Amino acid sequence: MAVFSLVTIHFPVEKVVYFGYCESATGIGLMAGPIVGQIFYSKYGFDGCFYSTTVMLGLAGFFSWAFIPD
Repeated sequence: MAVFSLVTIHFPVEKVVYFGYCESATGIGLMAGPIVGQIFYSKYGFDGCFYSTTVMLGLAGFFSWAFIPD
């Protein structure tokens, strides 16, 4: 994953701590993803899953752009 190389470059002293954060976020996402996907599928149908994923990724991109410093 490219995230680990970015963490190593930007946080060379505290990389172990941030590796843990990255692994935690990945694990939580892999555990919660099927549950959230099933909720969206049962509520909005097949197309709604993809549209809701698009909205969530758009929000994540916006917040990353707005709050991560240069």
